[in-house]
Amino acid sequence: TELNPYTITNWTQLQNINNSNILTQNYYFNLLNNLNSSTAGYMGNTGTGWNPIGNNSSNTFAGIFDGKGFTISNLYINRPSQIYIGLFGWISGTIKNLGLVDVNITGNGTIGGLAGYNYNGTIENSYLTGNVTGTGNSVGGLVGYNNSGTITNSYTNGRVKGNDRVGGLVGYNDYGTVQNSYATAEVIGTGNDVGGLIGIQNGGKTENSYASGTITGNSNIGGLIGRNFGTITNSLYDKETNTSSFMNDISLGKTKAEILSAFNGKIGWGSDRGSSIEGYELALLPYLVGITREENISKTILFQSGFGTELNPYT
Repeated sequence: TELNPYTITNWTQLQNINNSNILTQNYYFNLLNNLNSSTAGYMGNTGTGWNPIGNNSSNTFAGIFDGKGFTISNLYINRPSQIYIGLFGWISGTIKNLGLVDVNITGNGTIGGLAGYNYNGTIENSYLTGNVTGTGNSVGGLVGYNNSGTITNSYTNGRVKGNDRVGGLVGYNDYGTVQNSYATAEVIGTGNDVGGLIGIQNGGKTENSYASGTITGNSNIGGLIGRNFGTITNSLYDKETNTSSFMNDISLGKTKAEILSAFNGKIGWGSDRGSSIEGYELALLPYLVGITREENISKTILFQSGFGTELNPYT
């Protein structure tokens, strides 16, 4: 229940969500600590690796999973012939406050680091770093296929590769919503509909989001969205990193400074840094306050060290 959720401290307990008597119920789950390759029950050493939670519409995760700000590191999946691949294969519930770090995921189609298929579910305050690879279609860094689902305050950093409908955050946004999110990823599509944030958007909407990374594809390539049949509001891509003149949405390409300006003052976004232990920092791109990991913030350091005070000057 919400007041007394199931608690998870190792990989075995996390995998137990797949129990058919639990998976499809509206149960609550809380992660109580970080998981990594040294945690009990880790499945990433050999073979196919992690077995995704939920794998079809009748076997979907319908609960509420709260990561409580903890991370799951070293998630490994090697299932190149399977679809619905990710930490969760198919969801219709809620995943929030969770970080996936240094993932290595391979599947066929409908692949996302956090969720392969999101049907009317909610993902918020979450992120992924690492590599997501599919031999088929609908491959995204966070979500492969977002069908009427909502993704907010989330980001990806790494490399995403697939065939058609490949995006740094979402492969296929089908009447779904992407808000206050971004992708700083290398995106490679061997086919069509390839975008820095979203591969293809059909009837969905993208708001207050951006992409920064190099994009490779065959046709229908976009710095933000490869092919768009939805709504885009205050969403841009970094034309300093993606310098190609062949983007479908080239009018959305802006400099880093212009992107910072567009997000300045937006709730949840940070656009400045200031003094730090490393010296005065300037943000190069907006970041999600309280969500973006320090090492994932795009920034420049002006001095060697110090805080700019008389006792601790910049050096």
